Amino acid sequence: MDRIKRFFDVYVPVKSCNLKCHYCYVTEDAKSKMGDTAFEYTPEQIGRALAIERLGGKCLFHICGYGETLIPPEIAEIIKEILKQGHYVFVVTNGLISKRIDQILEFPQEYLTRLGFKFSFHYLELLRTNQLEKFTYNVSRVRTAGCSISVEVTPSDELEPYIDEMRRYSIEKFGALPHITVPRNGDDPSWPLLSKRSLQEFKDIWGQFESELFDFKLSTWGIKRKEYCYAGAWSGLLNIGNGELSRCYGGKYSQNILKDPTKPIIDLPIGNKCSMPHCVNSHIFLTLGDIQSINSYTYAQVRNRVCADGSEWLREPMKSFISGRLEDANEILTEKKKKLLAWKSFLLVLRYQLFKRLYTLLSRKIRLILEKNKLIPAPRYCCSFGSVIMRHIFKKAKKAPRYAKARIERCYYTLRYRFAKGSIYIKTESIETTIQKIIDEKVSVSRFGDGEFKWIEKLRHNSFQDVDEKLSERLLEVLRSESERHIVCISPAFSGLEYETEESKKYWRAVLGQYGKRWARHLDRSRVYFNANISRFYLNDINKALVNSRFLQLKKIWDGRDLLIVEGEMSRMGAGNDLFENARSIQRLIAPKRNAFSRYDAILEKAKRYGKEKLILIALGPTATVLAYDLAMSGYQAIDLGHVDIEYEWYLMGATKKVPVRWREVNEARTANEIPFTGPERVKYDSQIIDAVLL
Repeated sequence: MDRIKRFFDVYVPVKSCNLKCHYCYVTEDAKSKMGDTAFEYTPEQIGRALAIERLGGKCLFHICGYGETLIPPEIAEIIKEILKQGHYVFVVTNGLISKRIDQILEFPQEYLTRLGFKFSFHYLELLRTNQLEKFTYNVSRVRTAGCSISVEVTPSDELEPYIDEMRRYSIEKFGALPHITVPRNGDDPSWPLLSKRSLQEFKDIWGQFESELFDFKLSTWGIKRKEYCYAGAWSGLLNIGNGELSRCYGGKYSQNILKDPTKPIIDLPIGNKCSMPHCVNSHIFLTLGDIQSINSYTYAQVRNRVCADGSEWLREPMKSFISGRLEDANEILTEKKKKLLAWKSFLLVLRYQLFKRLYTLLSRKIRLILEKNKLIPAPRYCCSFGSVIMRHIFKKAKKAPRYAKARIERCYYTLRYRFAKGSIYIKTESIETTIQKIIDEKVSVSRFGDGEFKWIEKLRHNSFQDVDEKLSERLLEVLRSESERHIVCISPAFSGLEYETEESKKYWRAVLGQYGKRWARHLDRSRVYFNANISRFYLNDINKALVNSRFLQLKKIWDGRDLLIVEGEMSRMGAGNDLFENARSIQRLIAPKRNAFSRYDAILEKAKRYGKEKLILIALGPTATVLAYDLAMSGYQAIDLGHVDIEYEWYLMGATKKVPVRWREVNEARTANEIPFTGPERVKYDSQIIDAVLL
C-alpha cells in the first residue's frame, strides 16, 4: 500500500470564475472578471520538479484556484504530469467546465484511480444559471470513469430555506448527503464565521447533514494551535504559477521548487510558532497529521460517504492512501533536532524578511528619485527595482546612439524571455507532421508568425500591410477557430528555440520577451497547434540536412493538381524555378503588393470564382491568413504559403543570410533586387495571370 510522504495545497493563479455565488470571496473582491493566469513553467518542467525521487515518496496534491480551478487550459496537462510521477491528486472544481473534464477523463485508467474531484455544490447558483443537471451529469461521469469524488456545500444563511430540497436531491443524484464546510469571513484578520448566526445556531442548523468534515472543522474553529506542527516539512502551500512553496498560510519563508528540479527542497517545520488565529483548512492539514496529537479523524473520513447501495465516494487506492498519516512515512524529530531546526528557521526567515524589506525600500527610494527628477511618470510605474531601472535605462537614455538603445532593449527583453518562457509555452506539431496532414486530409491552412500577432495587437512594424482594426478582428477570429477542414499554424518558437539558428534565437528571445505573454493569451494551451514553418524551414532552421526532403514532401501537396496562386504584384511565386513544376496547371490572381486587405472583398470574390476544383495557394501577408480561412469555410482548399518561394530560392542559392531574390520584392532583405523581369520566364508568368485586383 502506498504511504503519503508529503501534502501540497496547490494554488492555481486563476482569478476568473464562471459562477457568481453571493458568499464567494472571488465575487466579493470583484475579481470574477477574466484575469491573467500566468504559468512560468511548462507542465513537463512541473512534472520533473515534482518527481517522486526528489520529494522522497508519493504525495497528495490538493489543487484549487482563486477562481474556478479548471478554467486555465494548461491545468489538464499539469494534473496529468503530476499523476504521471505516481502521485495522488484531488481537484477542487464547480464541475461545469465540461471541456476540461473531457480532457482529464481521457487520461490512462491507472491515473484516474489516483485522481479525485471535490465538487463544490453551489446549489442556489446552479438553480439561477440553470446548470444543475450539467453539474449532476459531470459528477456522475467522473465517478463512472473510476475517479474518487466528494460533494461539498458551502453553507450560507440564504441557503437555509433550501436545506430539505437539497438533501433530497443529493441522496437521489449522488447517493448520499453532501459534506458541509465552515465558511470564514476573509475581510476580518481573525477570520470569524461568515454567518449572522451564532456558532451554536450554525452548528444546530447544518449539523443535520451529519458531515464529518463539518464536525471536525468546527472542533478546531477559533482554537490557536500551540502544539508542534510539521507543516513546512511534511506539507506546504505551492503556487503552481511561479513555483513558490510556502510553509503554511502563516509561514514567513518561501522557496522556489519548480525552477531547478535538481535543487534540494528545504524542510523547515513551523514548529510551535504558528501565527494564524486558527488552523486554516484544518480538515486537510490536521487530519493528515501535521500535528501528531490530533488524530480523531482521517482525511478519508472527512471526504468519503457510503451510499445507499453500499458503494463509496472514495475508490481504491485513493481511499487507503488518504486514510494514512504523514508520520507513517516521515521522521519524527527529537527535541534536540526540533530546537536546531527552530534556530535554522529563525535565521532563514530573518534573512528572507530583511532582504524583502531592503528590496522594497531601495525600490521605493529609486522610484522617488526618478519621479522627482521627472525621469519617469509616477502613475505608470510600479516600485519594482529591476523594472524601474531597466525601463529607465533604455527608455530614458536619450544621449545614447540609436544602435546602443536597440541593443539595450534587446538585452532587456532577452532577459525577460528567460523568466517568461515557461508561461508562454504552446505545443506545436513538427513541420513533417503538418505537411503530411495537409496531404492526407486536404485541409486548408492559416499561418501565424510574429507579424500576424503584431497585427492582432495593432502594433506598427515594417511590412507591406498597415495596421487595420477589421484585420485585427478577423485574424483573432481565425486564430480561435476550430474546424476540421482548416488548421491553425503558429511559430514553433512558442514551443522552444532548439531548432533555430543562433541569429534566429536572438530575434525570437527578444520578441517573445517583449510580447510573448500578450500573444500567449490569445492561444489555447490545451490545444496542439500546427507548424507555421512549413514554408520557412531553410534559412533559420539548423536542420539543413532535412531541407531537401521537406521540399520534396511539400511539393506532394500540389502534385498533379490545378493551382490558383493568389499573390501580390511583386511576389512572383515559382517564377524561374521548379517549385511548382509538378502541378498540372497554374493560374494566378494578382493582388496589391501593399495593403491588400483594403481590397479583401474583391479578392475573396474572385478567388471563389476562379478557384473552383483547384488548390488555392496564397502569398499575401496577413490577408492570406484570413483568406485561407474564409475559402475553407466555403468549401475550397486554400493554403497560406507566404515566403515559401523566397526560402526555396535561398535554398537553391545556398544563401546564409537574407539576400535579394531576382524578380521579387523581399521586405526582409535590406537591399533591393534590380534585375528586370524579362524574357521567356516573364512571358510564361504573364500567360498564367487570369485576373487582377489592384488598388
